[in-house]
Amino acid sequence: MHLTRALNNVLKFGEHDLILIGGGDWNDALDAVGLSNKGESVWLTQFCYMTLKKFVNYVDNDTRIKYIAYIERMREAVNTFGYDGKWFRRIYTDRGEWLGSRTSDVCKIDLLSQAFAVLSEIGDKDKTEQAIESAKSLIDYENGYIKLLDPAFDDSKWFGYICAYPRGVRENGGQYAHAAIWYIMALFRMGRIDEGYALLKMINPIEKCRNRN
Repeated sequence: MHLTRALNNVLKFGEHDLILIGGGDWNDALDAVGLSNKGESVWLTQFCYMTLKKFVNYVDNDTRIKYIAYIERMREAVNTFGYDGKWFRRIYTDRGEWLGSRTSDVCKIDLLSQAFAVLSEIGDKDKTEQAIESAKSLIDYENGYIKLLDPAFDDSKWFGYICAYPRGVRENGGQYAHAAIWYIMALFRMGRIDEGYALLKMINPIEKCRNRN
């Protein structure tokens, strides 16, 4: 019952039928994109979809019917409004701007939305395949890391305290290890084992230190 009430509090939709982001989602540094309760998160919608699919078998029948309707609603929204032609968008802000879009000045592509399109199984097959391919642009093979997003934020517009970080630091275009692992997990889920293993080896701290004195 407590979990049901908690989910009901989270499942608040915006104009694109994506979940409202409020003061941030997984990336809490994006804490100024949804304070007016208009901003929406593609990733949070993907995550809620994945959670509801697992949770729906543990509620009463009336609640199950309602949650199944939510599941279909979220799937339609992510594949319609959340997809930008070659990858999945990240956020629709209070100001009516898309982040994680080809139209974005910063954060044209975000790793999370691509990984969770696969991990949540919300994305249409052709769209997820293209999104995972597009996410390769975030892999820095020369320096051996996988960026969370690109291009990094600056302070020309305030999207949250992410804009106060230098470029390439922490959430602002640096590597968040668990986000990189989610991308690798998505590759494994798609059967791209060799590709995923090569990236896992590339970001492994042990491998980075292997030949150092």
